[in-house]
Amino acid sequence: MKRQFFLFSVFCLIQSVSVFAQWDNVEVGEDTIVHRPQSDVFFHINIIPKELDVDLSGDMPIAGWREMAEWYRDQRDFDMAEQTYSNFINTPMVDQQDLYNYVLVLKALGRHQDVLPYMKRMREKNPNDLRVKSYFSTLSEMKIWKAPSEVYRASNLDINDKNNYLCAMYYKKDQVVLISSKSNAKKYSIPSLCTATALPDVELEKVKSWRESNWGKWNEGTASFAKNGKMLAFTHNDYSVTGARGLVRPQIFISQYKKQEWQEAEPLPVNDTLFNYGVAHPAFNRRGNVLYFVSDMPGGFGGTDIYEIHRVGKGWSKPHNLGDKINTEGDEMFPFYDETTGFLYFSSNGHNGLGGLDIFEAEKLDSCDCSYDVRNLGSPVNSISDDYGFVFNKAHTHGYFTSDRAEGKGGHDIYKFIYVYTKRPTEKPLPSSKDRNKRPNSSSVDEKIKDAENKVAYNLMVKNTETNAPIAGAEVKINDTILFTDDDGEIVYDINKGERTKMKVEALGYLPITKDLIVGQIDMTDSIKMKVALGHSIVLKNIYYDFDKSEILEESAVELDKLVNFLKDNPSLTVELSSHTDSRGSDDYNLKLSQARAKSAVDYVISKGIDSSRIKGIGYGETKLLNRCFNGEECSEEQHRENRRTEIFIPNAGHGIHVKQTKGKE
Repeated sequence: MKRQFFLFSVFCLIQSVSVFAQWDNVEVGEDTIVHRPQSDVFFHINIIPKELDVDLSGDMPIAGWREMAEWYRDQRDFDMAEQTYSNFINTPMVDQQDLYNYVLVLKALGRHQDVLPYMKRMREKNPNDLRVKSYFSTLSEMKIWKAPSEVYRASNLDINDKNNYLCAMYYKKDQVVLISSKSNAKKYSIPSLCTATALPDVELEKVKSWRESNWGKWNEGTASFAKNGKMLAFTHNDYSVTGARGLVRPQIFISQYKKQEWQEAEPLPVNDTLFNYGVAHPAFNRRGNVLYFVSDMPGGFGGTDIYEIHRVGKGWSKPHNLGDKINTEGDEMFPFYDETTGFLYFSSNGHNGLGGLDIFEAEKLDSCDCSYDVRNLGSPVNSISDDYGFVFNKAHTHGYFTSDRAEGKGGHDIYKFIYVYTKRPTEKPLPSSKDRNKRPNSSSVDEKIKDAENKVAYNLMVKNTETNAPIAGAEVKINDTILFTDDDGEIVYDINKGERTKMKVEALGYLPITKDLIVGQIDMTDSIKMKVALGHSIVLKNIYYDFDKSEILEESAVELDKLVNFLKDNPSLTVELSSHTDSRGSDDYNLKLSQARAKSAVDYVISKGIDSSRIKGIGYGETKLLNRCFNGEECSEEQHRENRRTEIFIPNAGHGIHVKQTKGKE
């Protein structure tokens, strides 16, 4: 018998957890849904052939027992799963995944003492199995994980009830976005994004549907925000579209908040339009230029792996798998990047833990994403049940996670936690770093936490005064920090509460702006509108060429791209580009060389879609020197470099201002 899973979910964990499945009466080929699990939220919808008639009391091939054991495990009926596995787990035909699934069942029943023999059998079959390595390398720490931690104090939220609440994510100010699943009149579980107000004691109240999140008939799943809550990534399932083997696969979509409303959501480029694999559980960094996500795409280590992608221009880089320190042959999911510490939090059933999904923190040990120190957070954050969706607030003092532990109020509840450990001068030294409930490098972490508590997020939008269009690539200098606006003309910068400083904003073709910046005690959003430099010279940084050559170099292309963007943003303007040399070499040679260089630069701009009538190039050779370095005069290299320049100016707006060449030769 071959079992298939038909998923209406935020994400599928093969042979484990499926988040927010929505029930429907669906037929796929010869298969029909024949069972709806007791849990309305975390489950697989099983499609079993119509002709299947399994009698558990009689003889049955191992494939049949395996199917039924997995079926019970998916239902969270671990007692029946254990009984069913016992019918074949000690036979020679058992495979590596059977053994590990049985280990997970034993852990879910709290029978950790019975796990060791089966992990030894897994080691005999494959000593390089990452789950095996994790188990034996951390076996001595199990007692530490089981003991309640002194670092975290966790408790069930008051809002929890018989319905399901999960995956709380900080939105803005005192707002949290979470997923809620409440049964409708037909007793189907309908997942949706909701907002809630976070109280000072970390409790949540006023849970209501997030009307802004209505993007149609799709199920909405785990969400993540960036740019002060103005960019959203979330998981969607369109149950009207199926892919390979009739499976619905989750995908990630991104929406921007502009013009006082959320724009139409766009799919992430890494989504598989053929639905051969799923992409889900997005997690932004604060600026929104790095996104972590989960996928079972080909080339991973096991069930589901964690990947990251980086913003490149208006697109995204190729997915980068975080490697075998994070990912295993099991399932890793629900990533969260903590900006304060730089730690990555995630859930896994592949790393050794207390139950199904345990929550881990990973500290990067180098700059190449090659090595991480992965630590189990232990009790009370983790339990023998599934624990996931862990998030910290920006000040790193408290947060939330989700669990389906037995003492909860519903199927899946949100728990709050208070981070109670802060090192003080009078405090006794920390225990050994082997105690995974204590953070290594605690002093540096505490410094980051203290620094974060004193900061607010400053979100600046830079726009064109005339068109109100965003200005990308504008240089924003705050104190000694220089940032560049993204494609939406925005920067996000953490600045000290109550700070007073000056900010300078510059962009090619616009008048620079200097502004007194006064920051309050809460996150703030600001905007600056820049005027086109009509009647003023436009400064373009020096364009470099190889000696005696006129071809555009990579450094020059970067600067010329700024000119291209400026002309596209201001379609009514025309400009003149002029090239100049120093006095060395013959007058005729320098004139021809400067003309070739000017033409090369103009051709580059035209190749980017600018009409040739809007830009012309002139080579002046050595006819417009800026100093006394005429023919025959002895001058320093610095003086000659001053004359080698490129100027850009708008006709009838005076002459361009030269820019000294800071590197390269004539």
